[in-house]
Amino acid sequence: MKFVFVLLLLLFTISCNRNPNECKSEPDCVYMELNSKDIESAIIEYRQKLKKSHERSLNKGDSIYVGVYMKDINDSIKRYVLYPIIDYDFLEFKPPFFICYVSGETVFFNSEAGSPSYKGNEKIFKVSDKKYWMIIKRYFPNRYREYQKKGYFSNRCYDHSKNCYLTFINDSLVDKTYQTGITSGPVRIKYKGKEELY
Repeated sequence: MKFVFVLLLLLFTISCNRNPNECKSEPDCVYMELNSKDIESAIIEYRQKLKKSHERSLNKGDSIYVGVYMKDINDSIKRYVLYPIIDYDFLEFKPPFFICYVSGETVFFNSEAGSPSYKGNEKIFKVSDKKYWMIIKRYFPNRYREYQKKGYFSNRCYDHSKNCYLTFINDSLVDKTYQTGITSGPVRIKYKGKEELY
């Protein structure tokens, strides 16, 4: 009986000392699930296009992910912009709010509301140095090894992939547009026979 009590006390102590911010594997770190079939199918289609256009880089072991920028245009219009993440520098401009899996692959979601680079937010949000390097090591291992070896990151070419702009009105997908541009920029959509810029 004494042995069982000591064993339980030891297990309790170990479980209490575990860092709650530490994840053993990526699925342990993912708390959100995508609940929109429209966005899910658009992500799968977009990722296939990215993989095809970046096949050479992927064959060299480089990483590519889909980022999803979320924006409320007004009370009834929502925009989800799918864009390529090909390098670590997205952490400085569009750090992820949360991560989801779509068909077993990582997708990073972010929003203007929490971006440290968005005016006024720099005093509210930031990515800690520890998390910054943890994300680079996990998701961009080639770049991480490069930095460990050289002490700096070499420059990468700008990616010219088009973004995919999904516009929802009252929770229904009404427009899907592929174009280059900034993720927060307006997009011309057709809705109920009218063409408008949102």
